[in-house]
Amino acid sequence: MTDAKTMSAFMAAAGCSPAFFYEIVGSMTPVLTDAGFDEATARQIVAQAMKGSAELLLHETRPTNDLIADVAAPNGPTDRGVGVLRSRDLADVMASALRESAKEDVEQPKN
Repeated sequence: MTDAKTMSAFMAAAGCSPAFFYEIVGSMTPVLTDAGFDEATARQIVAQAMKGSAELLLHETRPTNDLIADVAAPNGPTDRGVGVLRSRDLADVMASALRESAKEDVEQPKN
């Protein structure tokens, strides 16, 4: 339930996360285009993977770490990639971005 205390975080998550996802897609597609895929196909591959993951999250209640473990064999390619994200502190980057966006909702700049 959303109240005055949670509204800015809710608005940031609901309103800003699409741009965050687009940023992620924009960061991933060059790897595919460098490998030889055209831009549209590269974008489609990443978007379909995100769509499937989002659909699962809508129906799954297990923690995200459990979902990652389902697809990341120890020392396999997914596990190594997740290791890079964690070593570069993606969780902190994403939390900081969301907090900054929530702050924007509260502190509108004056013209």
